[in-house]
Amino acid sequence: MQVWGREESGKAVMVESGQRFNIELDSNPGTGYKWNWKLKPDPALIKLEEEFHRPRSGHRFLIGGGGRDVWTFKALESGYTALELEYRRPWENKPPQARFFLNITIINHSGRKEA
Repeated sequence: MQVWGREESGKAVMVESGQRFNIELDSNPGTGYKWNWKLKPDPALIKLEEEFHRPRSGHRFLIGGGGRDVWTFKALESGYTALELEYRRPWENKPPQARFFLNITIINHSGRKEA
């Protein structure tokens, strides 16, 4: 499974239809900051299968401990879409602390079984 993080922000990536991939971004929800959708990918092309927070401390959530937010997607059909997330406190009217943007091209391979 491909995994993309902050280093890939702003880049173009390619996945095959039927393939799953993750986006993993550092976060610290104990401080009120969270990743919020600015632009969701086209649901006809990419399905969000799971979203969760993985604490740095392993299996325990520690206040102020931080960790990673993880999104698992599955590419459905060939095409082009994009996604954008902003790291901010939802109640504040300030620019985001960080942004994550990804251009995604989904390709089909003939003769390949879909997952």
